[in-house]
Amino acid sequence: MDLFPLSLVGGLIALDTTAALQGLISQPLISGIILGWLAGDIALGLHMGVLMQLLWLNQLPVGAAKIPEGNLASIIAVILTARLSIFYENSQNILILTVVLYALLFSWLGTALTTSIRSGNARLFDIISRTLDKECIYVLSAVHMAALLLQFIIQTAVIFFAVLIGQMLLQKILVVVPAEWNNIARYAELAIIGSGVGLTLSLYKEKKDVLFLLIGAILGVLFFLVM
Repeated sequence: MDLFPLSLVGGLIALDTTAALQGLISQPLISGIILGWLAGDIALGLHMGVLMQLLWLNQLPVGAAKIPEGNLASIIAVILTARLSIFYENSQNILILTVVLYALLFSWLGTALTTSIRSGNARLFDIISRTLDKECIYVLSAVHMAALLLQFIIQTAVIFFAVLIGQMLLQKILVVVPAEWNNIARYAELAIIGSGVGLTLSLYKEKKDVLFLLIGAILGVLFFLVM
């Protein structure tokens, strides 16, 4: 699938983070599988989804909390990796590492974007309030839909141009990176996994949570043994 349709799907998925539904479709693990499937490499989408999910699993976009936009960054990372992986089959580890670092940058830039969108929505709310004072209730749905549409357009554009810029930058970087560094980059990926596991364990702060942790660990081991 071409970049523009993938960006449209990514923009739609990103709405699930805070603007609509919040059905966890935008979580990296799920969005990675969806986008990987659409891009023609579901295994790569799952791989990137797991890595990005571990990095942001302990942060939730609840209320007005300001957190790194891990979901948007993960969408960018999956699409970018899928588009570049066919050119760097012998240096996949370096590719994944550089894409993750690039996505981390956009996760923090995405926070500023979300703050700006929320400020814009506050101004739209003022418009709604003034209109409701005039007893015109129908404008409520119209303004709400306009806000969703605007956020969808902005997020789609961010994904599209972030991937384009990422392709140009990473292709220039990967050309000069020695091929033997690919094995070393593998250890960096393991470090990301280790950090993600550490962040995940920090969620289990109470004794009652330990039972769920043990059940999850046992089920995970059984899954890998069966597979």
